[in-house]
Amino acid sequence: MGKRLTPQQHQDMLETSLRNVRQLVDQIEADEASSRKEQRRLFAGLAVAAVALVLVVTVLVVRKPEGTTMTIPAAPAAKTK
Repeated sequence: MGKRLTPQQHQDMLETSLRNVRQLVDQIEADEASSRKEQRRLFAGLAVAAVALVLVVTVLVVRKPEGTTMTIPAAPAAKTK
């Protein structure tokens, strides 16, 4: 199979393996935290954009246009004989 390890060598390999696993777990946790932060920013940006869109549409619908009066000229009087 393989070379027999002394108890100290076995302990050293075990500690090295555990450190490597811990580093991987730390890296995965950091990546997940970064991903959650990015998602929060994205949702906040979408919420701000949606509120801005609603405000613009509301202003355009509610606003009364000024100075757009329409004058209809009177029909010419019919001539009577």
